Amino acid sequence: MNQEQLNQLYRYGLSLTQNDSDAFDLVQSAVEKCLRKTPPKLAVPYVRATMRNHFIDLCRRHKIIAFESYEDTSTLLIHPEELESIIIDQQRLSQLMDQLNTSEREVLFLWAVEEYTAQEISDELNVPRNTILSRLHRVKQKLKKMDSTSVTGGKAL
Repeated sequence: MNQEQLNQLYRYGLSLTQNDSDAFDLVQSAVEKCLRKTPPKLAVPYVRATMRNHFIDLCRRHKIIAFESYEDTSTLLIHPEELESIIIDQQRLSQLMDQLNTSEREVLFLWAVEEYTAQEISDELNVPRNTILSRLHRVKQKLKKMDSTSVTGGKAL
């Protein structure tokens, strides 16, 4: 498994947990579990499925889902004139993520970041394609509602 694949798995873990250390732990646990298989199975989709199952198990065990904002901009190298735009976009993204449930965040990540089609997401998550399309539609509706609320100064149109 190369660095880019590990980064991809970390980003997926972050989409589930919304926490740096929990995402790292999720990747580590899944990779470790996959290495114990005979023969070891380290294909990205297999490890991602292992991560998802482990995350669901943790949520069930603790009966909670951690929601923590990801706002660390200290590692970004940007021009000062771009800072305001980035902060606004980051705030909008944080607001949207706060409004989404875990399954919506997961689908949004696979669709927007990993650029999977609805059918590919359906196949990977073993969920009907129409369910995936419905989740994507809800995410888009929440984003539109958030945009209309911000344009009208906090009042929905």
